[in-house]
Amino acid sequence: MTMALVVTRAAGFGERPNLPETTLVMANPANGCSPYAHEVANKVVLVRRGSCRFVTKARMAYWANASGLIVMDDMHRGEPGFNATDGIDDNGRWEVRMHSDDSVHPSGDFPQEAHLPPSVFVSYASGRRLERLVQDMSSSQHLHDVLVALNTTAEVYQPYTEDLGILELRLSTFIDLVYTMLPFMGYAYASSFCFVLLSTFYARAVETSASYTKQYVRRSIWRRLAVVPYGGPLHHGYTCSICLDDFVLGHPVKVLPCPHAYHQDCIDRWFEKGSNACPMCKREAFS
Repeated sequence: MTMALVVTRAAGFGERPNLPETTLVMANPANGCSPYAHEVANKVVLVRRGSCRFVTKARMAYWANASGLIVMDDMHRGEPGFNATDGIDDNGRWEVRMHSDDSVHPSGDFPQEAHLPPSVFVSYASGRRLERLVQDMSSSQHLHDVLVALNTTAEVYQPYTEDLGILELRLSTFIDLVYTMLPFMGYAYASSFCFVLLSTFYARAVETSASYTKQYVRRSIWRRLAVVPYGGPLHHGYTCSICLDDFVLGHPVKVLPCPHAYHQDCIDRWFEKGSNACPMCKREAFS
């Protein structure tokens, strides 16, 4: 929870009250007249009036490295509508200005007044409200800090996107875009992967089909070549040029357009290896 304390009259010592959001803690001891028994560095300390001078309370806060000091009245001063049980009415018009009676501050023992932390005085009702907020927020149900800002305008700083640097703004916009598009990017990646996979399989299938088709056509052509029984050397020669065996009368031979004759099995195996030319003259037997 964050609240701003409006400073109408600053203390007569210490820095001017212009403190951004800072954690508020209650002093221990409550009057803040002696060194604190707990850590208050970089925090605003809430103390009660009395037992010592205001400037002494400010010095204790300074030595504890506190960021600021809030002094609450130790009793109500007849604020209109004040309820002694709750003490939460702040409508009274009264003012207390904290000041120092010291005219000389030995530098070896005390800090200069200008170096003391920002200090403000609040009514008993306002102090009780702050005490209850700290107690409630530090309970087991909340465990949150109470943040206070001391200024003269009652403004609490809220970070906006416009306050970011241009690089941070672009980075934030890019991250938001990625988160927005992430579900659709999953579908896009899956669709792209399936498309590439199917395209690869299709290309390979077409290539394989073309190869098988070409082989089938070639096979059908050479198998239709004329097969005749060997009738003697006058027509077909004596020997098969592939296996170098002599022809036997009546044995089936395949005659190419060149025309050279070969054993049927020999020339079929020759064509199956991919050639379409005659082994002897290299003339194409088919195309």
